[in-house]
Amino acid sequence: MKFLPIKRMIELHYDELTCTEKDIADFFLESEQSLNFLRAQCLAKHLHVSESSLTRFAQKCGFSGYREFIYQLKEQQEQMKATFNPALSSTMIRILSDYEQILDTSQSLLSEVQIDWMIHHLEQAKRVYFYGKGFSGLVAREFSIRFLRLGLVSEAIIHDDMLHWIDGVIDESCLVIGLSVSGQTQSVRSALEKAKKKGASTCLITTQYHRMDYVDCLFRVASTRHLNYGNRISPQLPLSIALDVVFAYFLDYGEREKKQALYERSLIPGDDPLLDI
Repeated sequence: MKFLPIKRMIELHYDELTCTEKDIADFFLESEQSLNFLRAQCLAKHLHVSESSLTRFAQKCGFSGYREFIYQLKEQQEQMKATFNPALSSTMIRILSDYEQILDTSQSLLSEVQIDWMIHHLEQAKRVYFYGKGFSGLVAREFSIRFLRLGLVSEAIIHDDMLHWIDGVIDESCLVIGLSVSGQTQSVRSALEKAKKKGASTCLITTQYHRMDYVDCLFRVASTRHLNYGNRISPQLPLSIALDVVFAYFLDYGEREKKQALYERSLIPGDDPLLDI
């Protein structure tokens, strides 16, 4: 994706920007205008900011100044024209850009160390619980079923009451996997903390990178700006990518033929699995 690097650079530095600079950042993250409109004088007038603010914004995003920023933007837009079907709308291109950003960032975040930790604990656990709310809860339900079909005793815990009640059956034989795009879902975090106190192994799959004492494995996934809003692409996407990778590794680990046979036996006789999705 040719617009992706600059968009990603803006997002990476967004929290460092002043309020005025964030207004400029929001314009580039949400709008697509002709390059003539993006001349410093025109854009400063449109956004009611100074040209020096444009310069400071560009410098904080890793460029020497606004002129280099626009030059790189122009290069990327020209490459985009050669990459995409010209019949695609700008809306379609933005969605595809977000998808490619998630995939590209996932490649850099996926860690063999974290995957190995997950596989080891999935193999050792007597019971596996997936904690999640909202969109993350939907992912929890899907993967609890998929791992169940491979012979794991797994369950999705997706309601506040159950997150509270499940504490009564958690022990050191359990693996608890929390799913939270924002990493701020308090009920999930509290339930993970309780599980850790009960001796369970704990993992949090999230876009955030802040370590937590009650999380044994912090499994970071990719994000785009406002991903948790779900107003352009599904917040389930990065969580699903991470768990698809873990699922594939787990299937290939150890007794693959036995796991594959269990999975195939879980198909309901007479049903076409492709039609039942």
